[in-house]
Amino acid sequence: MSDEGTKPALTSGRRKGWYGTWLPRAAMITLVAGGAALVTVWVLSSISDFLLTLAISFFVAFAMLPAVPWLTQAARRAGCDVEPLSVYEMPL
Repeated sequence: MSDEGTKPALTSGRRKGWYGTWLPRAAMITLVAGGAALVTVWVLSSISDFLLTLAISFFVAFAMLPAVPWLTQAARRAGCDVEPLSVYEMPL
Protein backbone atom coordinates (compact mmCIF):
# COMPACT_ATOMS: atom_id res chain seq x y z
CA MET A 1 0.00 0.00 0.00
CA SER A 2 1.11 3.49 -0.78
CA ASP A 3 0.22 6.79 0.87
CA GLU A 4 0.08 8.67 -2.41
CA GLY A 5 -3.72 8.65 -2.51
CA THR A 6 -4.05 10.32 0.90
CA LYS A 7 -1.60 13.19 0.38
CA PRO A 8 -3.08 16.60 -0.51
CA ALA A 9 -2.52 17.77 -4.04
CA LEU A 10 0.30 20.30 -4.29
CA THR A 11 0.30 23.16 -6.73
CA SER A 12 3.74 23.96 -8.10
CA GLY A 13 5.40 21.71 -5.57
CA ARG A 14 4.48 23.53 -2.34
CA ARG A 15 1.44 24.32 -0.30
CA LYS A 16 0.12 27.88 -0.19
CA GLY A 17 0.10 29.53 3.20
CA TRP A 18 -2.77 31.37 4.83
CA TYR A 19 -1.87 34.50 2.86
CA GLY A 20 -1.77 32.77 -0.49
CA THR A 21 -5.46 33.11 -1.26
CA TRP A 22 -6.35 36.68 -0.31
CA LEU A 23 -3.06 38.60 -0.50
CA PRO A 24 -2.71 38.73 -4.30
CA ARG A 25 -6.35 39.71 -4.67
CA ALA A 26 -6.06 42.43 -2.01
CA ALA A 27 -2.89 43.78 -3.64
CA MET A 28 -4.57 43.93 -7.06
CA ILE A 29 -7.68 45.64 -5.67
CA THR A 30 -5.48 48.18 -3.87
CA LEU A 31 -3.48 48.93 -7.01
CA VAL A 32 -6.60 49.30 -9.16
CA ALA A 33 -8.33 51.54 -6.59
CA GLY A 34 -5.22 53.69 -6.20
CA GLY A 35 -4.87 54.03 -9.97
CA ALA A 36 -8.52 54.98 -10.32
CA ALA A 37 -8.13 57.60 -7.58
CA LEU A 38 -5.07 59.09 -9.31
CA VAL A 39 -6.87 59.25 -12.65
CA THR A 40 -9.88 60.91 -11.02
CA VAL A 41 -7.71 63.55 -9.33
CA TRP A 42 -5.85 64.21 -12.60
CA VAL A 43 -9.08 64.61 -14.61
CA LEU A 44 -10.67 66.92 -12.04
CA SER A 45 -7.54 69.06 -11.79
CA SER A 46 -7.40 69.28 -15.59
CA ILE A 47 -10.96 70.56 -15.96
CA SER A 48 -11.15 72.63 -12.76
CA ASP A 49 -10.74 75.95 -14.61
CA PHE A 50 -13.50 75.02 -17.02
CA LEU A 51 -15.82 74.01 -14.17
CA LEU A 52 -15.13 77.31 -12.38
CA THR A 53 -15.93 79.28 -15.55
CA LEU A 54 -19.10 77.25 -16.03
CA ALA A 55 -20.24 77.87 -12.45
CA ILE A 56 -19.57 81.62 -12.65
CA SER A 57 -21.42 81.93 -15.96
CA PHE A 58 -24.34 79.97 -14.51
CA PHE A 59 -24.70 82.39 -11.60
CA VAL A 60 -24.25 85.47 -13.80
CA ALA A 61 -26.99 84.19 -16.12
CA PHE A 62 -29.39 83.80 -13.21
CA ALA A 63 -28.42 87.23 -11.86
CA MET A 64 -29.25 88.83 -15.25
CA LEU A 65 -32.55 87.00 -15.64
CA PRO A 66 -34.75 89.60 -13.83
CA ALA A 67 -33.01 92.52 -15.57
CA VAL A 68 -33.72 91.40 -19.14
CA PRO A 69 -37.53 91.80 -19.07
CA TRP A 70 -37.19 95.10 -17.16
CA LEU A 71 -34.76 96.49 -19.75
CA THR A 72 -37.04 95.32 -22.56
CA GLN A 73 -40.00 97.13 -21.01
CA ALA A 74 -37.91 100.25 -20.45
CA ALA A 75 -36.82 100.24 -24.10
CA ARG A 76 -40.42 99.89 -25.26
CA ARG A 77 -41.49 102.83 -23.07
CA ALA A 78 -38.69 104.89 -24.56
CA GLY A 79 -40.07 104.29 -28.04
CA CYS A 80 -37.75 101.57 -29.30
CA ASP A 81 -39.30 98.72 -31.25
CA VAL A 82 -37.90 95.86 -29.17
CA GLU A 83 -39.23 92.34 -29.35
CA PRO A 84 -37.89 89.51 -27.27
CA LEU A 85 -35.86 87.16 -29.43
CA SER A 86 -36.89 83.58 -29.08
CA VAL A 87 -34.38 80.78 -29.29
CA TYR A 88 -36.29 79.34 -32.24
CA GLU A 89 -36.20 82.66 -34.13
CA MET A 90 -32.47 83.20 -33.87
CA PRO A 91 -30.65 83.36 -37.21
CA LEU A 92 -28.08 80.64 -37.72
